Parts: sequence; C-alpha cells; structure tokens
Amino acid sequence: MYQILSSVYGWDDVSASKMISLTDEGSCSVVIPEYPLSEDAIGVVCTHQRFDQWDATDGKNSLALVKRVAAHWQSEGEHHYLVIGRDSGPTHNPSFEFQVVPYKTSEESPFFQQLIILWRIAIGGLSISEGTRLKLANEWRDRVVEQRVLRNLKETIPGRELGTKDSIRRQSVFVGRHMYVLFDKAPITRRHFLFVPKRDYSSFSMMNYEEWGEVLRLARVITRCLEKRFPRFQIYFREGLRSGRSQRRFHVHLVLTPSASVELLAKLSLFIIQILPRYELSDAQLETVRKRVEEEVAWPPSEAPH
Repeated sequence: MYQILSSVYGWDDVSASKMISLTDEGSCSVVIPEYPLSEDAIGVVCTHQRFDQWDATDGKNSLALVKRVAAHWQSEGEHHYLVIGRDSGPTHNPSFEFQVVPYKTSEESPFFQQLIILWRIAIGGLSISEGTRLKLANEWRDRVVEQRVLRNLKETIPGRELGTKDSIRRQSVFVGRHMYVLFDKAPITRRHFLFVPKRDYSSFSMMNYEEWGEVLRLARVITRCLEKRFPRFQIYFREGLRSGRSQRRFHVHLVLTPSASVELLAKLSLFIIQILPRYELSDAQLETVRKRVEEEVAWPPSEAPH
C-alpha cells in the first residue's frame, strides 16, 4: 500500500525527480520539479545534490535564483508565497531542492490554499507528466530568465513579538554574525529552529547574501549533528499574509523530523500538528530544550561582534 501511495504522492520526490531546467546561475538552476507542491511551483536546485555539500557559492547562487523566481511571481501580481527546501533523507540518492510556491490571489480562501500545501508537504507533491512540465517550461522560461528586481512587500503583518530582546533572551540557542538562532516557542516537532536576521526587516527582498549564506551554513551544522536522530528536515519561510505568516519580522524555519516521518501515520500526524493551534513551551521548558541543543550541536566559534 505504501509503495502505491508513494508513486501517486511522490514521497521519494526529491531524490527521484527528473527536473526540467529553465535557467542557470553558476552552480544552481531554476527547474520545473517532477513533484511540485502546487501547479505553479518552481524549483531551485544545485549541482551539489546533497545539502551537506553546498558551499558559499551555492548559497549565493540559490538566493539569486529564488529571488528571481519570486520576482517573476511578483510581476504576475502574486506577492504571497512559500519558499521551502527539502532533503530526500539518507536513502536512495539524497538530494535537495527549494520550491517557490505562490499563493494565488485569484483563489477565494487563503486558508484552503494553505491547507492543500501543508497536506502536500506532509504527504507528497503532485505527480505531473513530463509533457505538462515541458509545456510549463516553454511558457515560463522567458519570464523567469528575465532579470527583475524583487520589491519589498508592502503589507502590515500584526505579529511583533519575534526578534524582541525578550524573545531572543528566552529562545536563543546560538548567535552568529548576521543571524540569531532561536528555538521555536511553539514547535511543530521536537527540533524546530528559527533563523532571525539581526537587521530588522519584514520582507524577503531585503535579505542579503551574507545572511542567507549564514542560514544555510548553520542549518548544515545543525542537520549534521542531529542526523542520526532526525535525518529528515525542511528549511522554509513564508512571505505575505496569504501564505500563513504571522510575524512581522522576517525569519526562516528549520524543522527536523525522525526517520519514522517517512511512514504514513507520522506524515499524517505532522500535517495535523501544523493545522491545529500549537502548544507554547513555558520558560522552564524552553530552558531545558536550550540546554539539550547545546549538548547536541557542535556550534562553530561565534563570529558575533561583542
């Protein structure tokens, strides 16, 4: 049964995908994924398929391409999107890709869109034929290749707690040169981290290469140290209210899951956890988790200015 559902939902999607390229930026490419999270999702991949092999150049190139794809959707009037990077895990041929998933303003219910995307994240992406993907590539190639400037999202997002001195004090597990690494106070898994830029801004368009590079570098540190217990992970952020973002300050999530998450029941559980109100950890519980993470992760020497 699992094998049948896997073929429909693409549960081994990243490692098995046959991607169709639209354009390149050095070591990275914009692609049409074989198992996209929506009909309009566009992917960004690197010649170093494994995430733990990505280097600074890959980080710089991937940011340029993710911004180019986001600018493409912005030019189409779509300002709300999810960017999610996923690793295929230790089995098969591990590889990693980002997908930029727009939340269409033409759809009446943003919650319903969010629900569908969360379901596909938990269970697996769409299975689209090669012919359909070639058609999409021909339709989008010229527009994605065109260089556009990603503009700031002019939208008021109400949540203002993230990134305050108090939240950093309570949730911080590491301080880098450009980013705070926090533990999510309402985690969806046992290891759920947030990367918050020291610069205070609300839009992804403001993120620079140094900040993006540090997110990826510290994410590699965390995932390597925890891979035996939590071998699968997702790196993601949301832009705009329709995507489900609830905090004004821009931030990136890193969510790690155990190997059991490849099984049907665990995937369904992860989906349910994300749509229900989440339990917030107390200060005492946060402190306990902080101490555990300090023991689990071999952090690099802090480069944070004193």
